[in-house]
Amino acid sequence: MKKAFLANAKAASSLQGAHIPGRGMLAFYSVECGLKYVIMVEKRYRSTDQVASFGHSLQNLIREANISAAELSSVPTVKVQSTGNTLSCGDWHTAWRYGVEMVKADCDNAIEFLDDAIVALKKRING
Repeated sequence: MKKAFLANAKAASSLQGAHIPGRGMLAFYSVECGLKYVIMVEKRYRSTDQVASFGHSLQNLIREANISAAELSSVPTVKVQSTGNTLSCGDWHTAWRYGVEMVKADCDNAIEFLDDAIVALKKRING
């Protein structure tokens, strides 16, 4: 999980200012892997099967990893451009993967949140 966290973070960073959906997906998966890694270390889990039940729910992973508001800002609201429907944080990667247009400012906020989460997780993981 740690390798996946770092590899996805590096790949997302390399897309800075480029393909937003690809960058968003890589950042999302980086955060997901980083959170699962933190949980596995703290709870001394030996298998990713033990964190699989969280799926892609970043909110639940953040809560389980005891990430504080001091470490990470609140999860932003992201709406679909065409309908105005709100996407859950766990659905961002799916929207990016399938080309769902999100409100531009919301999408930017989501990526900023993910970038901040990567920084917070690097601090947590590297001590």
